[in-house]
Amino acid sequence: MTPTTPGEDKYSKFSCPNPECSLFNQTGQGNITHRSWTGKYKHIERLRCAVCRREFSEREGTLMSYTKLAEEKVIRLTKCQRWGVCDEGTADICEVDIKSVHRFQGVATPRAEEHQHQVVRDVEVKGVQLDEAHSKLRPGKVEWIHTALAMGSLFILAVGFGPRSSETAAFLIAQVMACVRGMPMFLTDGWRAYPKALIQVLGRVYRPRRKGKVGRKPKPRLVAPDSLFYAQVVKDRDSTGQVVNVSTRVVFGGPRRFFKQLEINGLGTTIQTAFMERWYGTLRGWVAALRRRTRCLSWSVTRHRGRVWLIVSLYNFVIPHKSLKQGREKRTPAMAIGLTDHVWSYREYIWLPVHHDPILKQKRDERIQQLLTPAVPDAIIETNPAKSPAKRTKKKRAKPPKKAA
Repeated sequence: MTPTTPGEDKYSKFSCPNPECSLFNQTGQGNITHRSWTGKYKHIERLRCAVCRREFSEREGTLMSYTKLAEEKVIRLTKCQRWGVCDEGTADICEVDIKSVHRFQGVATPRAEEHQHQVVRDVEVKGVQLDEAHSKLRPGKVEWIHTALAMGSLFILAVGFGPRSSETAAFLIAQVMACVRGMPMFLTDGWRAYPKALIQVLGRVYRPRRKGKVGRKPKPRLVAPDSLFYAQVVKDRDSTGQVVNVSTRVVFGGPRRFFKQLEINGLGTTIQTAFMERWYGTLRGWVAALRRRTRCLSWSVTRHRGRVWLIVSLYNFVIPHKSLKQGREKRTPAMAIGLTDHVWSYREYIWLPVHHDPILKQKRDERIQQLLTPAVPDAIIETNPAKSPAKRTKKKRAKPPKKAA
């Protein structure tokens, strides 16, 4: 690379990495200028922010940072991870040491998670499918992957890791509500933890009246709001684990209102979780450690989660989806949801600068914590719509028979 002073248009994609700068993490502001050249062959450009006078490398925040590998090898590393090649196979194909592969993962995975949280904010989503997948680690550990997928665009909104519990399900729903606009429809499998988690995050307080003048007042309850639409796909299995029957049920919203809202939002006419099932099939094919029968199990929980985050980032922005194609134009989930206007190349992805934003992270964590905290701490969570106070009917007492004269 010949060190020449480029034009001003080249610096529009860079942003200041200083959190104290007024133009922190803002591209196209005209505050980035050329400073000097560095490196053994003077091939790395040093930049300067005209506002805070902070100097930084052009590689800061990209996948080219903290590495001496050439750009072609970094792209090859990314493609090997995208196609589910194990770490040893990636090192052999790219002709690098296994430590270089692990170092690449250590830079790529937190960058992918940070980019997801910075970009996915206040997006418009009509429907969300939730599901969880089982994975194994060495030695004998189990890791559950919880995912939220936007219907229509197939965009992965949120990813969570943890045990298969109602707390993890509530945290996933809180992540979704922290990045979407309005109240989307929810579709899941028949896991019983989802109704309780939805009421915990989105429920409204209902204070029933006391019957009579004597006795304690009934405790307040958290019930489903009128704007919440939620349905389940229930799979019945036999003693061997084979699916023998599949049924659907509307949990919140009522069947008639639910199907009408489903049609208004343009999400089809049936209750299904096919998009989520297809996503987990893709994920297991692209992450070697998630396959059903494999010897490529992960020893590190951090590296195991990092592979998932890298695939999520590439799936959303780099890899086109056949079902999203419009005419001859290939589209990614990020294009379908409105976050970008073109398919990103691998070169564009590795050179994208992503800087850690502590203020944004603090606001996001506070929003999630606010959603997880119920309005009334000791309220009873009402998950059965048949027992909901809004639909409860008062039974009339039978009149005693008249006495004979």
